[in-house]
Amino acid sequence: STVTALRSASAVRVLAIGDSITQGDIPNIRQGLWQTAAPIVRDWLSWAQYFGAGSIIYHRNEGWAGDTSGPISAAEASGKNAPVNTTGVAGRIATDVVPYRPDCCVILIGTNDAYYSVPVAQYAANLTAIFNTLIAAGITPIACTITPRTEASLSLLIEEYNAWLRSYCAVNRIPIVDMASLLVNPATG
Repeated sequence: STVTALRSASAVRVLAIGDSITQGDIPNIRQGLWQTAAPIVRDWLSWAQYFGAGSIIYHRNEGWAGDTSGPISAAEASGKNAPVNTTGVAGRIATDVVPYRPDCCVILIGTNDAYYSVPVAQYAANLTAIFNTLIAAGITPIACTITPRTEASLSLLIEEYNAWLRSYCAVNRIPIVDMASLLVNPATG
C-alpha cells in the first residue's frame, strides 16, 4: 500500500498545503525561514521534521492564511472579507505542489470554506480534484480532517465536511489524519 511504501522510505519529502493552520505563525514561512542556522520551529510540519529522527524532510509549506479549497463565489463572499487567493488550493496544486515533486502532500483545508458557507458538495468536488491531481502526478495525498472550532455557525458545517472526507478517504484508500478527533474536547464536543 501507499502508506507502507512511505513508511519504508528512509526519508519522506513532505509538502503541506492549506490555510493558516498549515502556514504556521509567521507570514512568510513559505520563503524558507525555517532553514536558517538556528532552526525556527513555527508550524506543525517543522515539529514533525524536528522530532522525526530524519524520517521526514520538510520539503515545502504552501499554507496560505485565508485560503479555501477552491474558488469562492460572489454569493459566498457576500458581506464577508474577500479571500486572499481567488483559486483556492484546488487552483494552486499544479503550480505550488506538482513542480516540487514531494513524495506526499498533506492537505489541511476547510475552515475558511465553512466561514464562506461553501456547500458540502462543492467542498467535496474541490477536494476530489485536489486528490486526483496529486495522484495523477505520482504524489501521495494525505488528507487531514478540519480542526474543531468553537463557533457553532462553523462547527456544524465542518462536521459535515469531515464526515464526507472520512468516508471518501476510506473508500478511495487515501491516508487521513483525523485532526478533529485528536483535538476535540471530549467534555464539550
